Amino acid sequence: MPARSKSKSKSKHQSPADHQPHPHQFHPADNLSKLIDEDARAQLQKTPPVLYIEQDQYLPELTTIRNNHKYTFIVQWLYLLKHVIKLQDAFEVGNWEEELVGIATPVFFNNLKIKLIQYLNGYKMTPELVRVEFTEQLNKILGRHHASQFQNGVEKGQLEESQVNEEEEDNYIDYESLELNEQLNVIYDLVQLANHKSIDNLRKNVDKHEKPQEEMKLEPVFVVDSPNGIREEWFVPEDGRLYYKKTQFQKMEIPKKRKECNEKIQDPLAYFPDIDPVLLEWSCLTVGIYQFDEFLADLKKKAGKKTTSQEYKLYSKLAHEYGKVLAQDMKKRKEALARKRQIEMQALMANRKRSSRLEAKERQRQEEEERRQEEEERRREQAAELRLAKRQKMKEQMYQNATASSRSHSPAPTTGSRKRSSRSGSAAPNSGHESKKQKIEVISLDDDETWNFDCSCGVKKMNFDDGTMLIG
Repeated sequence: MPARSKSKSKSKHQSPADHQPHPHQFHPADNLSKLIDEDARAQLQKTPPVLYIEQDQYLPELTTIRNNHKYTFIVQWLYLLKHVIKLQDAFEVGNWEEELVGIATPVFFNNLKIKLIQYLNGYKMTPELVRVEFTEQLNKILGRHHASQFQNGVEKGQLEESQVNEEEEDNYIDYESLELNEQLNVIYDLVQLANHKSIDNLRKNVDKHEKPQEEMKLEPVFVVDSPNGIREEWFVPEDGRLYYKKTQFQKMEIPKKRKECNEKIQDPLAYFPDIDPVLLEWSCLTVGIYQFDEFLADLKKKAGKKTTSQEYKLYSKLAHEYGKVLAQDMKKRKEALARKRQIEMQALMANRKRSSRLEAKERQRQEEEERRQEEEERRREQAAELRLAKRQKMKEQMYQNATASSRSHSPAPTTGSRKRSSRSGSAAPNSGHESKKQKIEVISLDDDETWNFDCSCGVKKMNFDDGTMLIG
């Protein structure tokens, strides 16, 4: 029995919910592999689990432009050589992509267009007129030098005038009507023109890097060559993303004997017209540390214990790129966290301002109510004083009217009447038949005689100039 009562007492004070652990909110950083240290994992857990740009509604358009090798070239060029066109704005690919898909105002993108036009054409646009003037200036630039002709060293001035006019009409670009991916292809052409406009300017910006051959040249992390001329390459450039490139090299048939070679290959450019490799595929495999870590986990799972497999070798090479990928993604997520905290702080400040406004309004309402009550009390006092003055005036008016009436109806006093009144006054106490109604008696007073009349029955008295007194 004591044990049972003890258990009842325990269940009375503790509920099952007190012993159940609180469910931990899921965060992608919880599933990272051991290649990420605990410090980096803890920092990632403090950042938002999903960025705004990672929502599904933006994924199709972002996938299209990320799988465009020209867009990747622009991104690397902006990281390394944006000072060629004197573009001083800080660049981060995630922020730029937010502008491209419409999340943020295209401030950087407009500045990029302005600097490209200014460097290539000497015309400075204002940010307000970029949308209107960019298409016109773009066609002027591409009308003078087409990107492909410029790269091959062919000036349009060397062509016939009719051919130039026909090409200008055919090559007119309505930039604002193009899709985003096509607009980026146009920007790629302008960047190529900027690189070739002044070799000295380009070299000066390249020399700013300590080791340009290592820092600026995009080297693959892993390469696989197939016997059929197919080459597969994996890259991790400055944006911290993993790219896959697949190219095919044309087969070159070279004569075995020198005599035959000299006969056939007199002009190498004519004999090997398609010597450049053909790009078969360019794709962005991972964006951010979470996708990168998941991709490597799949590679490790496929490789298993086969250290000689292609998956294991690729996994070993990519494992050394964790630092670059983590640093780039951590920067972006910390910026998102800072923006989130800033928005929350602005919301708190807005609530505080709203509370302060409500308090001020309530204080003002109370003050107005107090002033209203004081004004009402003052008006009541004035009304009471007016009523008192009116009553006093009415009393005085009634007194004056009563005085005037008594003077007009009272008989003239005579000696006989005075005697009769004195007699009747002396005989009044002896008579037993006194009327209950009030009577008006005129009493004569001598000049040297004073009569103090004290009445407690509410009888009115009035003195007259001739010495008579009216008693009523």
